[in-house]
Amino acid sequence: MSIYTVELTTPKLDHVVKLDVGAKTFSGAEKEAKKQYDWAKPVTVKSIRLNEDPDASYEDKVQFIPLTGDQKNDLCCYILMTTKSREEERDAWERLSKELDDQGKPEFPNAESNYSFWVDMIKKLETISHILENA
Repeated sequence: MSIYTVELTTPKLDHVVKLDVGAKTFSGAEKEAKKQYDWAKPVTVKSIRLNEDPDASYEDKVQFIPLTGDQKNDLCCYILMTTKSREEERDAWERLSKELDDQGKPEFPNAESNYSFWVDMIKKLETISHILENA
């Protein structure tokens, strides 16, 4: 069961009522909210919003993002045009991660993690680019 925030109005009240209800679906949330405010008929539902579960993982959830053909092409073009910049950034951090101070400690302590970040980002953008090209 999920928690939904339902906003509703009725001529019997001067304001919008926000009500959190537990339900399995949007329509279930609407029915529950209307049931709780049955005394205030007629009830108009203005909106229903699913409250995200703070303990749930949404990172790998597939999302559909509507882009026009021009927007898709612009994004592909931008990713392609900035490839060299990302590669240079990765290479610079790799070089800096190897520099040591007089005591043999890394001159730039965050350089290795920055290098790893750029390696990972390049892989992610290659995957995104591939998805866009085949969509």
